[in-house]
Amino acid sequence: MVEGRFEERKLDENVHEGGGDVATFRYHIIDSSKPFTVEGLEITPLPVHHGIYMNNNTPYWCLGFRFGSVSYVSDTNFIPEATEELIRGSEVIVLDALREESHPSHFSISQALDAARRLRPQRTYFVGWSHINDHFELEDRFRALEREEDKLWVRPAFDGLRNISGWRRTPRVSPDSAESSGPFPQNDYIPKRRQSPGFEPSVRRQQRHVRERRPLEATLHDRQSDIPPRYARAIVWTPHAEAL
Repeated sequence: MVEGRFEERKLDENVHEGGGDVATFRYHIIDSSKPFTVEGLEITPLPVHHGIYMNNNTPYWCLGFRFGSVSYVSDTNFIPEATEELIRGSEVIVLDALREESHPSHFSISQALDAARRLRPQRTYFVGWSHINDHFELEDRFRALEREEDKLWVRPAFDGLRNISGWRRTPRVSPDSAESSGPFPQNDYIPKRRQSPGFEPSVRRQQRHVRERRPLEATLHDRQSDIPPRYARAIVWTPHAEAL
């Protein structure tokens, strides 16, 4: 499809934009029914529906991908049973979740939640949701579901989220409780390399990163942190806090 649509732009150096360089691509055709390897990493294609063709009402197929214990499905409105079997057993699943209302080519939030319930990963992250959804409201909603439903852990993803399959768990210490609720802490994850000896992130009281409606808590703040301060909120770090 890429070659068919952009053949002239790819080959003709007179047709270019920006600095004048023409990108050079090496195309590797994959079989959507078979795993393939990139730089030593085996990747399994996950065929899903991404809406339908309007002229004949047949599914428009799209691919998610599974690599190791992570399955990534960012564009779908339906996951066939055979594909769910390929996803099953993943520790982390990233799912499309556009909005509250249904959509012809994307999961709604409720549809994505249903998929998370069926597939039962350890963690589920939602991506692709529209600007009308509030990150913190979704986070609160999913935390409430976590308390009500066993083994349902869902969070909205955010820009800068990294290493979702290998982060160490860190206990949450708050003015109300020193315990973490559920199988994972409320502050989500701190990357391993930020847990190195001698790392002592400063603690600041909440400011513009946390809405006024929330309890006064502290914010993990470090200029080199992988997690933006806005999303690394609700952590009180003490010299005695140890990683699980």
